[in-house]
Amino acid sequence: MSVFEEQRQMALQHHIKAYKVISMKEIADEFRMTVEQTEHDLCKLITTGKINFKINSRDQTIHRKVVNQKTKTLRMIEAKTEQYLHDTQTMLFKVKLNQVNLNLNE
Repeated sequence: MSVFEEQRQMALQHHIKAYKVISMKEIADEFRMTVEQTEHDLCKLITTGKINFKINSRDQTIHRKVVNQKTKTLRMIEAKTEQYLHDTQTMLFKVKLNQVNLNLNE
């Protein structure tokens, strides 16, 4: 990627952060690019995680992804629950091994 392309992507990234929804045509006009070039650059920024938007190619718009706090909290609870279950199963397995080992030694 050339220095010019890097600078353009940085400017594009900075420009769209103020929007929840924006037309790719509007961005293309402001950056003197085609809509296809704009979509291509936006795809690069999205796939590299530099912007949190999704592209609507049919309407030629981009939309900021909204993180639902309930969903985020639920995912965290699910992960903690999975870890708790794993730890509990491991502990019970170790207890059972100790019981079997004690019975074998008698």
